[in-house]
Amino acid sequence: MNTIEMILAALLGINVTLAIILFVVFNMFWGIASAVFSEKRGRNAWNWFFLSCIYGWYGLVLLACSKTISKEESDTLAKALWTVAIVPVVIIVVIFCAAFQSSRQEDELTRKVMEDMQMNQRNKEIIQRNENLEDKDAYRLLDDLGLSE
Repeated sequence: MNTIEMILAALLGINVTLAIILFVVFNMFWGIASAVFSEKRGRNAWNWFFLSCIYGWYGLVLLACSKTISKEESDTLAKALWTVAIVPVVIIVVIFCAAFQSSRQEDELTRKVMEDMQMNQRNKEIIQRNENLEDKDAYRLLDDLGLSE
């Protein structure tokens, strides 16, 4: 994030928060302009408001280049734009969930291996300390450790 802050400060003399606020304000402006213009084109104003909030001024340009449709016609351009906006988001969410699940499985496996290593180290220390045990004591020790049959 420091790199982005440095670039914005050097080029525009603004910080990241101000840049985000300006981005949101301008996209809201494009959304409102598209909503007003979409009514004149016979399209759904709310649909184009949100599309232009996502696409920015590209949404308004696409709307301006589209033809006027009647209320009975389907707005296939809006459907295509929603598909283009939503499909990458779904793909990213699926990849994130798969990576998170894989990471969780690796963490669980690492935890189990660490527990086994600690248990083996404890058993090794006990056996080394008690190397000269009689059979009766050895069986008792195994029972205490939970290793007997």
